[in-house]
Amino acid sequence: MESDVPVAVATNLLVAHERMDAELAYQITKLFLERTADLVAVHKAAKEITLKSAVMGSSVPFHPGALRYYKEKGVKVPGS
Repeated sequence: MESDVPVAVATNLLVAHERMDAELAYQITKLFLERTADLVAVHKAAKEITLKSAVMGSSVPFHPGALRYYKEKGVKVPGS
């Protein structure tokens, strides 16, 4: 390419009820972020999923179980 191409971008969020069990939210977050190769196998855009990208741009607070996972990985979650 010789110049920038404007594109539309959509962010996906996984949302859980605040009363969801913290351990379950932790395990889902862990699975989602540690098995991205499985996601990429079925949807190439999943290659963009990283610890850093997973916490960017959320319009809702993170579940305590997810926050635990990010903290263990040393990821700073904006707004937490």
